[in-house]
Amino acid sequence: MNEGLLLPAFAWLCAITALAWLVPARWQPLVVGLGGGGLLAWYAPASLAVLGAGTVVSFSVARLTRLRSVGVSLTIAGLAAAYAALLWGSRQASGLSLILPLGMAYYVLRTVHYLVEANLGRLRPHSLADYATYQFLPSALFFGPIHRFDEFQRDLARRRWDNAVFSRGLGRILAGAGKIVVIGNFILVERLGYSAQTDPLGGGALDIYRHGLLSWANLYFQFSGYSDIGIGFAALMGFRLRENFDWPFLARNIGDFWRRWHISLSTWCRDYVYAPAMARTRSHLLAITASMLVLGLWHAISLHYLLWGLYHALGLSIWRRFTALAPAMGRLPAPIRHTWTAFAVFLTLNFVVLSFTVTTLVERLIERI
Repeated sequence: MNEGLLLPAFAWLCAITALAWLVPARWQPLVVGLGGGGLLAWYAPASLAVLGAGTVVSFSVARLTRLRSVGVSLTIAGLAAAYAALLWGSRQASGLSLILPLGMAYYVLRTVHYLVEANLGRLRPHSLADYATYQFLPSALFFGPIHRFDEFQRDLARRRWDNAVFSRGLGRILAGAGKIVVIGNFILVERLGYSAQTDPLGGGALDIYRHGLLSWANLYFQFSGYSDIGIGFAALMGFRLRENFDWPFLARNIGDFWRRWHISLSTWCRDYVYAPAMARTRSHLLAITASMLVLGLWHAISLHYLLWGLYHALGLSIWRRFTALAPAMGRLPAPIRHTWTAFAVFLTLNFVVLSFTVTTLVERLIERI
């Protein structure tokens, strides 16, 4: 989101938060949902229309008593095709050409989750208003996290004013703003000179490595900062969103990294890509490859993200081969274990930091063939 538009969005979220507690209790969820709709109407009317139509259609499909599985499958296929087409169109866009609706990357995944869970009969009874409030929760519209409907239902039923929760929400918002403004924009961009426009393969080896390190650091502090703000504002409104980051650069292996990085997306891929693929193929390699390809192509339909997904799938598959050594490592003397842990963190960090660099290099080599 353009930084010049952040202040009005903050003001709107603050107003919705206040109003959502001041009106009578039976109207409070409606205020939250309408607040999200108003935010989309201001920033992205096309996205409001897409999400509104998608909410009604997915709710209707989930209510089917006959042929629900067929309807769910067709709806999910249509959502995936529409998202892929818009994503590809946005990548090819110039001027006033096709642009991906704001927030669609998140509400497509929420809708798929809802349809699958409804088809499996795992959702408690609910109304269209409940579901619409879930889809239009203002703080999660643009940057996630990708929250789950069953968790939202629980929060909606138990929602009460809580001073401690409100205070923690304020703290998360301040922490998120600090990550974005102080660390991301000031330190990394202004002081250290990071620029997304810099050629990742430009300069010598040290320059290439430095750019990769700064790129991932900036991505982490910006994205986790926005996630903190989303989680914080949700807490102010009485809802608890999933954590999205858990000190990912302290991960001891690539599997640990994906349990710490963009947690709401990685767990979505685990539940709705990896688990079904594993059940059908009985192959970890195929299931993890499918998961990482979906995760990569969710960002952009491009050769770069295809290679990036394969890169991480390969890393996860190799790491799995070494998990059998874990019990033996646990029996080593403490100094050796601690040294190995430090080395493992360093190795994992560099594997992640170099992922965009390596995939960019391979992409350019392929393009030259």
